[in-house]
Amino acid sequence: MNGRYLRVGPNVLGLEDPRAHHWMQGDGMVHGVRLRNGRAEWYRNRWVRSASVAEKLGEPYPGEVPPDDFPANTHVIPYKGRILALQESGPLPYELDGDLNTVRPYDFRSTLVGAFTAHTKYDARADELHAISYYPTWDHVRHLVIDHTGRVVRVTKIPVAPMMHDFALTERHVVIVDVPITFDMAGAEAGATVPYKWNKRHPMRVGVMRRSGGPVRWFEVDPLYYSHTRPGPRNRRRLHVHARPHACGGP
Repeated sequence: MNGRYLRVGPNVLGLEDPRAHHWMQGDGMVHGVRLRNGRAEWYRNRWVRSASVAEKLGEPYPGEVPPDDFPANTHVIPYKGRILALQESGPLPYELDGDLNTVRPYDFRSTLVGAFTAHTKYDARADELHAISYYPTWDHVRHLVIDHTGRVVRVTKIPVAPMMHDFALTERHVVIVDVPITFDMAGAEAGATVPYKWNKRHPMRVGVMRRSGGPVRWFEVDPLYYSHTRPGPRNRRRLHVHARPHACGGP
């Protein structure tokens, strides 16, 4: 066994008052084990060097600070020889090197405009990376397709505006879950750390759209807290919805 096993999660830097902290806002730290011939060669952990983390550590930040800059703390993926730390709802991904040092914000060859996602879906057969992105003030979410060249080649706007943490991808369709958790403007204006709340007036639906875009076919379901989708263990085409909240991160 050769490679790296990586996880990322919030590890707030310089926390003075835990009562004023929300774990979703913790500075992202990537942990890794380097494996060679079945043995652990090293373990290390590194903060994602966003501008704010670099400032706290007394380090220079190379280049221009991107909009909505944040030390990604939610997911880490391999992509075409790169390691990307991911965050939803605004910030760009951060590229890391093989030793977990931060390289730069990553915008898919200057083709990503606006928010990205914490949970992408990669289709190895088509060599496509898919994402559903949202942003607090948007009146829609966006289905993004990144092709074999590593560029965003298609953006489809879907007129719903919830917090959309994850989605599902099948051979022909994109499956999205419109949850009753929506942006709370009053909370944001009052200084809420995470200005999203349960909205009982927002119906819960599952939407199915062709991967090429077009209209969404909606199916109403009973409201629940939805976090992630995954293929079923016996039938890889069957989709399961996790209705239990849990911490993110992954290999």
